Amino acid sequence: MRKVRPTLAAVVVLLALASAGWSQGILYGVWEEPGPERGPIPSWYGSTGLIVTPTALTCPDRQVQAYWHQMEFDQEQRVMGVNVGLTPNLEVGAARIKDVAGPQGYVDETILNVKYKLDVSSLFDNPLAPDVAIGVWDWANDLNRAYYLTMSKQVPLVEETTSRQMNVHVGIANNDRDSGPMDGVFCGVDLVAFARGLVQIEYDGDDINGAVRYCPAPWVSLDAGIVSDDFGWGVSLNTNF
Repeated sequence: MRKVRPTLAAVVVLLALASAGWSQGILYGVWEEPGPERGPIPSWYGSTGLIVTPTALTCPDRQVQAYWHQMEFDQEQRVMGVNVGLTPNLEVGAARIKDVAGPQGYVDETILNVKYKLDVSSLFDNPLAPDVAIGVWDWANDLNRAYYLTMSKQVPLVEETTSRQMNVHVGIANNDRDSGPMDGVFCGVDLVAFARGLVQIEYDGDDINGAVRYCPAPWVSLDAGIVSDDFGWGVSLNTNF
């Protein structure tokens, strides 16, 4: 119960922020013209996604995403990495995680990630089909390799319009330790709560996490949130080549 209460409090705050944006009509135009906060964005630990979990979206073709995040756990943890869109459907990435708990105590490790988005719409001739992707987190199993399948779908919040919508993500994963995040079912949502601001909430298979990501420019996201009941913050950048 001690662990659940602060997490639920954080989720309530994030939902309140989103509700305030709708009720006050903050810069209504944000719903009409897609902004930088709507594109695929790096998760805090690797592949494009929410906070811990990946989504079925991939890094755009010929784009490089770099990120740096710090979590204020008992042992302060930092993650820095990069994702690259090699094709419209294939994303590869690497991350350096400092002070992560391993089998032999706290260690620094570099992990490799791969994600591929399946062309489900063409396969089933259904443009309304959800995005589906398969991937591997920590390919070389330096920490805790996880295989996953994930689906993402845009859901309108107002009938007969797509200008107000949220993204719903559901997936299933299996990791080598059979415990912790990314083992079993995971899910989450993200939505534009205010101009250039994205709210993300997820269940990673072990904890409930939440974050607010603000994009003052198309190439940068300033991130703050709650990860496993502790505060975290960082920045994500992108550029095309």
